[in-house]
Amino acid sequence: MSGPRSTASASPANAAEFAMNSLSTRLPEFVYDPDNGCTFEVWYNRYEDVISKDGAALDEAAKARLIVPKLDAITYFRFTSHILPKRACELSLSDTVATLKELFGHNTSVFSRRYAYLKTQRNNENLRGYTGLVNQRYAMAEFNDVNPEQMKCLVWICGLASPEDADIRARALRKMEDNPQTTLKELAAEIQQFLNIRQDATLPERSASSHINAVDSQNRKHDPPSPYVRCGANHWSRKARPAPYAAVQKISTEIDRLVSTQVPTPVDHSEWAAPIVAVQKKIGSIRLCADYSTGLNDALEQHQHPLPTPDDIFTKLNGGRYFSQLDLAEAYLQLEVDDDSKQLLTINTHRGLFRFNRLPFGVKPAPGIFQQCINALIAGLDGTAAYLDDILVTGRTIDEHNTRLNAALQRNQDYGFRIRPEKCTFSQTEINYLGFVINAQGRRPDPDKIKAIQKMPAPKDVSQLRAFLGLINFYGKFVKDLHNLRAPLDALTKKDAVYTWTPECQSSFDKIKATLSSDLLLTHFDPNFPIIVAADASNYGIGATLSHRFPDGSEKVVYHVSRCLTSAQKNYSQIEKEALALIFAVQKFHRFVHGRHFTLKTDHKPLVAIFGSKKGIPVYSANRLQRWATMLLNYNFAIEYVNTKDFGQVDALSRLIA
Repeated sequence: MSGPRSTASASPANAAEFAMNSLSTRLPEFVYDPDNGCTFEVWYNRYEDVISKDGAALDEAAKARLIVPKLDAITYFRFTSHILPKRACELSLSDTVATLKELFGHNTSVFSRRYAYLKTQRNNENLRGYTGLVNQRYAMAEFNDVNPEQMKCLVWICGLASPEDADIRARALRKMEDNPQTTLKELAAEIQQFLNIRQDATLPERSASSHINAVDSQNRKHDPPSPYVRCGANHWSRKARPAPYAAVQKISTEIDRLVSTQVPTPVDHSEWAAPIVAVQKKIGSIRLCADYSTGLNDALEQHQHPLPTPDDIFTKLNGGRYFSQLDLAEAYLQLEVDDDSKQLLTINTHRGLFRFNRLPFGVKPAPGIFQQCINALIAGLDGTAAYLDDILVTGRTIDEHNTRLNAALQRNQDYGFRIRPEKCTFSQTEINYLGFVINAQGRRPDPDKIKAIQKMPAPKDVSQLRAFLGLINFYGKFVKDLHNLRAPLDALTKKDAVYTWTPECQSSFDKIKATLSSDLLLTHFDPNFPIIVAADASNYGIGATLSHRFPDGSEKVVYHVSRCLTSAQKNYSQIEKEALALIFAVQKFHRFVHGRHFTLKTDHKPLVAIFGSKKGIPVYSANRLQRWATMLLNYNFAIEYVNTKDFGQVDALSRLIA
């Protein structure tokens, strides 16, 4: 009797499993792409009947299990991190859906989407494409919930179309986003009050220096000078690069999105024009980047406002016990540029010319301009320091820290800057910054600077040993005693020698590593000395160094880094591995090199033509290389080729990885 009962009891389980598998095959993967309307709410509305009606026989927990595996890797990570300490299997269906809708909804407010809808234009699209765009934006705008006062405010803001109205338009939009129930009378009264205050505060200053071109934040609290062109410089107007047929529609969609946010404006003529580079993101959409290396940057003078040195920053943080770091979202694009500068920042696309209204990345003077604005923002704030888009706040007590943090956040809001909450850290007792660990006891060198050397394993064969000896050859020029330690290692490289790692070899290896990690070859970061970033790749790892060259010709390292390649990266071509090493190095050392000129060294000569071309990014480079090249547009560097035999300082790091 037990056999039939077992079969009967297993049958519903088998049926449920079959139903789960059948329904799962009908649900596609969810990839979050809010710029193109791919939110979780849109995805769930499309497949809700499959889950709820076709899966009616399933319990609520089983329906939730249908959804979670359909999240792509990035989305799943964000979701599971958000619900900690709970696990995904502990949430009900309703909680799962509600959380996913909250996390992966539109990245703009509903009022901004309504405003963008009313500003929709055809822009040379065919009628079918334009009709689809109108339908899509209408659905995203949720007009069914609009009340009469909100509609009047929308029309009122849309009427502020002139360039002179840009700052009050931005303030009005923020007001409606913060309080959607604002009436037109209240909105107009607040904007009028703002105009009166601004006129009282800025009229005397502007009358004395009205000839100076200005780059302003949204509510114009400061007037840093705009980029200016060298006397007699040629006007560079580059042709639009041909767009691949398969990407034309995606590029047009991205242009429409940017125009709807009023970052660029279409124009009929410009004496200046830079081509664009269209790079496909992992999620399938397009990122557009202006390539100002094609002429404009050579014609622009560097903005000479000094960037703060590490000592400037650490002095302001001395005595602190609690620390917070604020990160500004799309920092440069938050600065509005004046009309003269807009012409310089024109881009040429297959859709025609578009003029940037805000400061794009990749323009040579941008770091100095932005730092000047940030210095004005934090002026008078105690315990607050800033380096470009990084703002640090400290306090001796938690109450003092919170008071200063609130003051910094309020100042950001007053200036019209937005922060990126997910990249901020708050109320930390210890932070890592510019190669130091900072806490209540003061600052000490960051142990990560030498971790790549200290954890370097002993060479397993002659090729790895030769790489390590190349490291000694490079630094032996600056520390003479280093060569006296290598005799047991040299013996293993002789012809017909059997590779046997002896205790003498290990002792020599350990002493050399200790020397490489000591003050003899290490230095603290000092922007007054030339900055060098070097990177190399092997078949299984990448290594990089940040170093200074001193007046006597010696070179000392500030930072060593290395890491293994992932299984996917091991399949890259050699040029892609070498390029990945450069990108890894620049991103790792971003806080040290951003806004400063540095030398980028590689032993792969083709990369000099791709990353260092004065004619812009080569059109026919692989998409991955184009994407990496656009990342480097935001840095001021000269790239140099170095023969592999003279590249020991990073060759060993890429081959000897713990």
